[in-house]
Amino acid sequence: MKSTPMNKMQRNLSYQALKAMKEAVAQVIEEHRQRNLPLVIWDKGKVRMVSPGEIPR
Repeated sequence: MKSTPMNKMQRNLSYQALKAMKEAVAQVIEEHRQRNLPLVIWDKGKVRMVSPGEIPR
């Protein structure tokens, strides 16, 4: 079964959703950095806490 290509509207919506997610993640990271709180991330199949000093800019 052949998949149908996304139309322009679907691509635009996907782009907007991805952009919104990236902006939200950046905002959360910045808030953690400012409040000196660790981030909890999923890394190589495990949960890991990243200290504010380890958070890349």
